[in-house]
Amino acid sequence: MDQHSEDEKALIKIQHEWAKARVKGDSSYTRRLEAEDCTTIWPDGRIVSKSADLETMTGDIVFSEFKITDLRVRLYRYAGIVCGEGTINPR
Repeated sequence: MDQHSEDEKALIKIQHEWAKARVKGDSSYTRRLEAEDCTTIWPDGRIVSKSADLETMTGDIVFSEFKITDLRVRLYRYAGIVCGEGTINPR
């Protein structure tokens, strides 16, 4: 039996769609998904802004695979936080 609420399922789906968009190099999905003040923590520990994150999608960093696992969702009144692990394989 699936223990996730509809909100949790929606957030998990977004994470997987985002990973697929990264592999495809589809920056339009990331533009729509990320808030202007979004920050992302890269595997090397760098904290990057939305604009820096988008730049990587048109640069030399190309993924052949981006697998997201062990997703955990925390829901708050008007917000949700998704944490998990990502495995990225460069092309």
